[in-house]
Amino acid sequence: MRWTAAAVLRIRFVAAVLLQQLY
Repeated sequence: MRWTAAAVLRIRFVAAVLLQQLY
């Protein structure tokens, strides 16, 4: 279950970076 939480945090981090790149 730990890797799931880590994956979610990584996905959210990547999503935030992509949003900053777009906007």
